Amino acid sequence: MKSDPLLPLGSFFAVLYLVYFTNETIFKDAQLALIFWSIALPVGFVVVPNRAVFLSLFVSVTLTLTYFLGFAVNASEHVSLEYFPQILTTLACSTWVTGILMGGSRWSPPEAFHRWFHRIFALGAVGWTFYSIQTIAQLRIADARDVTGFSYLTTSDLITVFGLTSLSRSKIGGLEFLIIFTCCLITVTFLGSRSAMVLFSALSIVIFFKSFNILTKVGVVVVATPLIVWWAGTFVDFNSPAFQRLASLFTLGEDNSLQDRLYFFSVFFEKLYSYPACIVVPCHAPSGEYVHSFLSIFEYFGLVGALVIFVLVIHAVLNIKLVWRSNIFGIFLFSAISMIATRAWVSPVFAILVGILLAMVAPKIRLWKRADANLGVKAAHTLRREI
Repeated sequence: MKSDPLLPLGSFFAVLYLVYFTNETIFKDAQLALIFWSIALPVGFVVVPNRAVFLSLFVSVTLTLTYFLGFAVNASEHVSLEYFPQILTTLACSTWVTGILMGGSRWSPPEAFHRWFHRIFALGAVGWTFYSIQTIAQLRIADARDVTGFSYLTTSDLITVFGLTSLSRSKIGGLEFLIIFTCCLITVTFLGSRSAMVLFSALSIVIFFKSFNILTKVGVVVVATPLIVWWAGTFVDFNSPAFQRLASLFTLGEDNSLQDRLYFFSVFFEKLYSYPACIVVPCHAPSGEYVHSFLSIFEYFGLVGALVIFVLVIHAVLNIKLVWRSNIFGIFLFSAISMIATRAWVSPVFAILVGILLAMVAPKIRLWKRADANLGVKAAHTLRREI
């Protein structure tokens, strides 16, 4: 029986979280994340299947060329190399994600290592969260981001994809599912990303009811419900910044982030009205003012880059039944919904989504298709949960 690719994939996301967390809280000016990706890229070329490298290179080279096309034809003062390191991130991250889903790396620790690493990481993340909550209370810090660093969206997304990946893997018991779910939910709630919290909660529930038998479902619900009520009533500070931020989901009209997003949308469409060529040629947005949705692909990669991603998405939609039957549907839906509505191409979510989409395309390439193919979603026996 082939090993479950979600085990090393979850470990990979956990390592990413640790890198970005360390980058933002300890080595703020050291560009640790960029150094990590510069090392991870050549290592990925060596340890993951060659097919994954080729697919990622094809997409990344296309995006890079269209990105620089904006420099060649657009004289806007906003054009700069500010976001070029994200090209490196996309190439390296998508290479690893695609390679792991296409059958894993040429070297990987045993399954037992990954399982224990998942457990220790989840418990460590929630332990750090409780420590940070106490620190905020003692220092009277106004916002959790003063502790977590300014990349709270990145860390929230990485905790979410780790949690969904770990919960979707094979041979996970009901108690372990409950523990990892609780640890990740507490952590992502504290970090303050409302969309990540909502999507993680909803998709985890779907994974749970899709994966376990009726006795396990009833048992976990019976155990979890009183624990959640007790924890919320005993430890949750309803006046804390983290809770107030989540409560703002019900008052989005008063939320600055919503107003900012609407402003970025209006600027994008005004630019298209004034310069229709921007729908074809990338017209880079001012720093930080890109559209927080899939439309950001048009801003930085133009029509060609958007078409490449669009073709991959259409392929995924046509094979949505295979996605549903596989164990990757949780991280796929999170990445896809986040890119459609809340995130931009500069987010690691974009790179993760590209990696998943490329892994799904691999089995369609006849040259690489074998009788014992263990590639992508087509190899459903390697991705489906063992019941």
